Amino acid sequence: MKNKTIRIALSSVLIYLIFKKLYNVLTQLLLWLNVELRIENEYVLFTLNIIIGILSLLILIFLYNQYLKKDIPKNKTIYFLLFTTFILTIVIAAINYIYGFYLANIDLDDFRTTYLFQFGWSKGLDIIFPVFGLIYFFRKLLTEKNTMV
Repeated sequence: MKNKTIRIALSSVLIYLIFKKLYNVLTQLLLWLNVELRIENEYVLFTLNIIIGILSLLILIFLYNQYLKKDIPKNKTIYFLLFTTFILTIVIAAINYIYGFYLANIDLDDFRTTYLFQFGWSKGLDIIFPVFGLIYFFRKLLTEKNTMV
């Protein structure tokens, strides 16, 4: 019984981390594209950010349905989720490293204030979508607590 509970808990945490890290990768790439194209329209960027959040939530739901809904996750599944989390962590580190060099070597001049404002609310949305992900898991926990046993 304990082994099953640990597998379910570990898989749940790993699925949530994949969702969170995927959202971070996509928003970092969007911010990079924003700097490259100098997008000043806030509505376009906000809409793209919402689309990325919804896409990440759909990935969360897919992973939940694929690995947790049917039965107790096997070791192979846990290793796959752990590997995916590890790869996404390395991707985030690589993007941040390259993006830092990129920002240091370009001239932002008039776009600097716009970029900082856009970066700020983009990171604000980074708080909102994980809350939706947690609400999804809590709802599933409450509605399916008797079906896992």
